[in-house]
Amino acid sequence: MRNEKANVQIGKNGLTDSIFEEITKQLDRNKIVKIKFLQNFLTDDLNADINKICSKTKAVLIEKRGRTIIMYKSSS
Repeated sequence: MRNEKANVQIGKNGLTDSIFEEITKQLDRNKIVKIKFLQNFLTDDLNADINKICSKTKAVLIEKRGRTIIMYKSSS
């Protein structure tokens, strides 16, 4: 997964409903998703945004490297 391209890219539009839908769809299908926050994604606190994604999708953060994260959601 580390060498693969991101499944979801978050840019200037930020954390929209469609972004959460896509993340949820990827997690339901693959149980794991790689998300890249593009340079034009402006935020005051990236960690708070990551926590928001985790809580809203009920997924667990596995790894964070710079502006790229990998999340996992169990089937239960």
